[in-house]
Amino acid sequence: MHRTYRSVLLTLAVHAGLLCGLAAAANEGQDDLDKATRAKVNAKTLSDLSEVIRLAESALAQGLDEENTHFAKTLLASTLSQRGIETSKTIFESLPPDPRWPQFRRVALEDLEKAVKLDPSQAEAHWRIAQLNLLPEGDAKAAAKALDLAIRHSKEDPALRVRALMLRAGLEKDVKKKLADLNEAARIVPGNVAVLRARGELYSQSEKFPQALADLDAALKIEPKHAPTLEAKAMVLGKMKKSEEALALIDQVQKLDPKSISPLVHRARIHAMQPDLPAALKDLDEACRREPGNVAVLLLRASVHQEMKENEKALADVEKVLALRPDFDVAMR
Repeated sequence: MHRTYRSVLLTLAVHAGLLCGLAAAANEGQDDLDKATRAKVNAKTLSDLSEVIRLAESALAQGLDEENTHFAKTLLASTLSQRGIETSKTIFESLPPDPRWPQFRRVALEDLEKAVKLDPSQAEAHWRIAQLNLLPEGDAKAAAKALDLAIRHSKEDPALRVRALMLRAGLEKDVKKKLADLNEAARIVPGNVAVLRARGELYSQSEKFPQALADLDAALKIEPKHAPTLEAKAMVLGKMKKSEEALALIDQVQKLDPKSISPLVHRARIHAMQPDLPAALKDLDEACRREPGNVAVLLLRASVHQEMKENEKALADVEKVLALRPDFDVAMR
């Protein structure tokens, strides 16, 4: 019995030693993980964040137990996301845009895509992926997918959720889906002027004029001198054949910003609705005098000339547009 008992003790001791050895092997990356954790707390620059990423990746490569592996991946994901977001800011917050923005986008997307692969719940990372893919030569499908994910994972961040809903609504062509996003944004932040303006303009496009006026008036209660909202309301009134009220609002806008051609263009549109084509043409002539290379104004004036049976003048405006933008399909048509 004594000999058997001693054998059992020896066997247990051997197994215990093996288990300790395995545990130690499973956590060989612990030292780098501890360093990464401390470095993240003190990180202030992109270089600091890069060091956190290096240490976290090193810890995972060396080996960690299940609990520490989860922690290291979470740390790595959040740091990659932070570095990607900071890099993307160099694109969106630089005026004028940095000419190296395509390289910045590539670097930022690489970080952000790694981050959401490790942790798909990172709403802001999805939001930034969408923004970056909406830049020239981006991936529109990837942007749409990222926006959907940003909305899905941003329930705890109302401000981000509203931004994502607004952007998706702006890209959406289906009116019902667009309205659904704007309604959800309005539910989250009642009284948000940007949401009210966007929904009001959508109602106007859908010829739901009472609803459009309700939203635009609500926005004007908050920002009474916001020129684009006043112009949007004027256009609704113009469509409702309330030309005098519409033109009075445009006069207000012109007093707010006398140098802008926008009131001239909106007033021309209202005159064209009446229809008072000579008055519309007078405003567009003045707008063209102030901004000779404004493609939208030239095309609008061309359409007014065409309505007035002045086809040669209409063609001359279109030719000016094509000289500025040779492949502009609207002008070619």
